[in-house]
Amino acid sequence: MSLINRLKPLVLGLMLSSATIAAFSGCETLKLKSSKGNEEIDYANKKRIYITAFGPFKDYQRNPTQDIASYLSKKGYTTETLDVDYHKAPERLRQIIMYDKPDVIVSFGFSEKASNLALSITAKNIMSSDFPDNSGRIHKDVKINDKLPDILSIDEKQRRYFRKMARQAGINYYEQDDADSFVCNSLSFAGISETKGNNKTSFYFFHVPADIYSNKQQLRNLEKIIRMLEY
Repeated sequence: MSLINRLKPLVLGLMLSSATIAAFSGCETLKLKSSKGNEEIDYANKKRIYITAFGPFKDYQRNPTQDIASYLSKKGYTTETLDVDYHKAPERLRQIIMYDKPDVIVSFGFSEKASNLALSITAKNIMSSDFPDNSGRIHKDVKINDKLPDILSIDEKQRRYFRKMARQAGINYYEQDDADSFVCNSLSFAGISETKGNNKTSFYFFHVPADIYSNKQQLRNLEKIIRMLEY
């Protein structure tokens, strides 16, 4: 075999490699079609999600949201378990917003009343409960911030966006106007107040039922929500 014939495969390989590199270098982002085939998902601009849960409190030695955090952590998400404390939990959330600067924060709290995933669309400017937080505080109708309104709501645009995306993804959830007045409410109030008008971080607070981790359908819905908010 002549030298020229021996070099042909090598030259052809180099030409193909150069063409491939040139083709990809002209692409700013890699976009793939969604399962529906009519929408594009921009995987290069995947949002950073920070997930918070709560630790033990009251008679619950294991908070159901801890299992969620553990489960999602194994999926590669950044998670943190907060103390059930009127002041420590909101302060830690503010630090996450200020220093970590995630694109989306999804906070989970446990509610004995919840029968399904519940998106809290409002939070009250009040701390009040008949039992103490983990620091032993029992607040009775104490204002969280005298300079802010009695009720804060997530932005209507954000709410409409979530509804639309959830409907398209077939996610089963419901909205609630009341996050009670215990630490879940204090955290939600802090999240809404710190991100309202903030184009860098979106905040969502969900109440979950006690059987969330063992209920496969609800766990799938929860995962769908996280994946949906990534894009």
